[in-house]
Amino acid sequence: MNKRGVLPGFLAILIGISGVGVTTSSDSQEAASDRVIEEIMVTARRREEGLSDVPIAISTLSGDFIQETNMSDIIGLAEQVPNLAFGEAFNSSDRFAIRGISTNGTNVGFEQAVGFNIDGFYFGRSRFGQTMFLDLERIEILKGPQNTLIGKNNTAGAINIVTRKPGDEFGGYVSSTIDFDNADGLALDGAYDIPLSDNMRARVAGRVEDRSGYVEEAVRGSDDAGAKDSISVRGILEWDVTPDLDATILYQYGDIDRGARARELGGNCTATPPIDDCIVNNVKYEESIWAGVLRADDFYTETIYHLAGVTLNWQLNDNWTLTSLTNYTTYAGDDLSETNLTQGTDTGLVQIEDDFDQVTQEIRLLGSPTDRLDFIGGLYFNENTVGSRQSFTFCGGMGSNCVDASAPDYTGLMRNFISTQDSETVSVFGQIDFHLSDTLTLGVGGRFTTEDKSAVGRKWLSDIGDGSSGFAGHQTGGGTPVPGTDYAGGGGCRTLGGMVNGRPVSCYGPLLAGSNSGDFSRSEDDFSPNAVLTWEPADDHMLYASWSEGFKGGGYQLWPVGPGVLTPARIEFDAEEAESLEIGGKHTLAEGTLQLNWSAWNTQISGLQVSALDPAVTAQNITNAGETTSQGIETDFIWAVGANHRVIGAVAILDAVYDSYEGATCWPGQTVAEGCIGGVQSLSGQEVQYSPDLQYNMAVDGAYPAAGTMEWGWRLAYNWRDDQFIGSKNHPVTDIQEAYGKADASLFLAAADGKWRVALIGLNLNDVTTGNFANDTNVADRLPNPALTPNRPTFYFTAPGRQVAVQGRWNF
Repeated sequence: MNKRGVLPGFLAILIGISGVGVTTSSDSQEAASDRVIEEIMVTARRREEGLSDVPIAISTLSGDFIQETNMSDIIGLAEQVPNLAFGEAFNSSDRFAIRGISTNGTNVGFEQAVGFNIDGFYFGRSRFGQTMFLDLERIEILKGPQNTLIGKNNTAGAINIVTRKPGDEFGGYVSSTIDFDNADGLALDGAYDIPLSDNMRARVAGRVEDRSGYVEEAVRGSDDAGAKDSISVRGILEWDVTPDLDATILYQYGDIDRGARARELGGNCTATPPIDDCIVNNVKYEESIWAGVLRADDFYTETIYHLAGVTLNWQLNDNWTLTSLTNYTTYAGDDLSETNLTQGTDTGLVQIEDDFDQVTQEIRLLGSPTDRLDFIGGLYFNENTVGSRQSFTFCGGMGSNCVDASAPDYTGLMRNFISTQDSETVSVFGQIDFHLSDTLTLGVGGRFTTEDKSAVGRKWLSDIGDGSSGFAGHQTGGGTPVPGTDYAGGGGCRTLGGMVNGRPVSCYGPLLAGSNSGDFSRSEDDFSPNAVLTWEPADDHMLYASWSEGFKGGGYQLWPVGPGVLTPARIEFDAEEAESLEIGGKHTLAEGTLQLNWSAWNTQISGLQVSALDPAVTAQNITNAGETTSQGIETDFIWAVGANHRVIGAVAILDAVYDSYEGATCWPGQTVAEGCIGGVQSLSGQEVQYSPDLQYNMAVDGAYPAAGTMEWGWRLAYNWRDDQFIGSKNHPVTDIQEAYGKADASLFLAAADGKWRVALIGLNLNDVTTGNFANDTNVADRLPNPALTPNRPTFYFTAPGRQVAVQGRWNF
């Protein structure tokens, strides 16, 4: 596909209409019974506004809807919102995508193109996507670049999490959900309001979740892969310090343990059980052995985090409000997994630890100096440190013992990589809305950002550790270093050999002598402007046209890289920039019973940050794709049909391609005839990850009175996604998730006064197995007949199959 300019591509899609998602739940039943759709309030522009007044494409989900559909985290959220995708990979490399734009690939150093915000506090790390949804007011998904008013980055969009705040009276709720079928287990959550005085109130909330996995280890029948054993707690204190000053203090803690990663082989695989069935069906046949013991149940993905924030609002006068947001966040992540398919020998172990510390401070001034002018502006500061440690065990001896790491003659080695990145961001931002008339408003603004980053990294070999990680011979960071060695990578373990201190090495070589550490720094500035014109021809109609730019700073690869010493060319990537044009409309029709929203956009990303795994050396190749374009149309509606029924729908048509992407990593086995030249390929003109051409969500529900004091209701929903790439190398078969549709249904009975509610909830009732991320693996040479598998197999990270749950809630 040829490179397209922003304006021509934008004009080409003006004839379509598209959607701004609005999803409500049973908290709108009263509105539906009155045949009027209640206005949803959002804070997308750092002030509370009605959704229909905001000239941004926004999808919203209420906290009640999230709970009543048994949605516990962002994996389920992506199924509910067209043009939102989530891909699960190793440790901190999960990714969010909006309109096909995401931070592409596995790299702890990457910050997300989709910003993650909790009560106004910004987080750029994908690890927060693993946190549980706890006692929420709503979630807002903002589509398109959002650099001017929200934190930093946000070249694709932003996800705003809004928590429930304390009430003025004692009371709360407790809810329990029991899951059957896939991911069976129990979740318990609740919250309680505590009025401490006339001017002070608190709310405490918590959630525990204990569920088994949904990928079956068919050799022994274990289902630990995808399991959850997690806890989250939160406390919020609101204090009216004076009539003009209020403070909100938030603290949240979470221990999110997901068990082993839910992944299986499914592509380029010819093996049969007990190695693998080569079908993506949430079943895998393997033996995960370490030190002669089956270890599948011992693998895990764990995140422990602390989030603290203080928000101050000072009403200076009738026209001006000064707001301060101060945040400290820290997390520690730990992932232990294996490479699979090493039948009868010790598997290769991969342990990845990462930690993150962040301090942010934002000062905002919001006001209306005249009836014709609204202003918001401020300063933002972000200082963070992210560290990563990875250890990879492998068999290091030809003709020696590579079977049992507990044996005295075991000759295994360990490859180690440690890195740290420090970042400091300072920005000034502002926007002015000029009310040109009673129906026409022009907003102009921008953000100037300066960002400094520094990184240190080191890679080396060591003997197997002392087992302090709980496995005989395994230890993060390795055991005794092998003097004078440097892992340079290259090739496969069947074709390469070398000597390390007189030791013959067959896998993951050659191993070269020499120092391999580096110390790097970079600094960059950016100004990202925006402009939006809003027209309200009538009270129930709003049209807008916007232009905006976005920026996401460069940085460093904090995962292992390939051959050679660490140099800026090997581990540094540049900034990415976005330019977007969009038109849209928001309409209330049929005497308030129908809300219709639409948008059409064209977004160009220059220098999209991407990385891809080289399975031969288990290392990442990083680069910046030249030009990427996302354009399409969306439409979304909610319609109250009669006094008891609603119809909710969303449709998105998406065209997201690499206009220019040279130097992409080849997929294993790719030939010159298939486009692999010199170890790289061109993806120019091909679709990007997570960009199905067509997506839609449809739902109908009903609610009815029963026995005078109760009500009952039901919901039917169907979510459909077209074919899409879920791997970063665009393999024409193994990187594709084929089109699928998932059917949901629920039935509830509740007290008319809202005191209690019980429900039967079914998700993915047609039991479709889908992948959300695919990547190559280095295990091809370990298959029984490697000659029959010219391409290396592909791992699929999968979503749960059919889920059925019973849920009860008591409000008091």
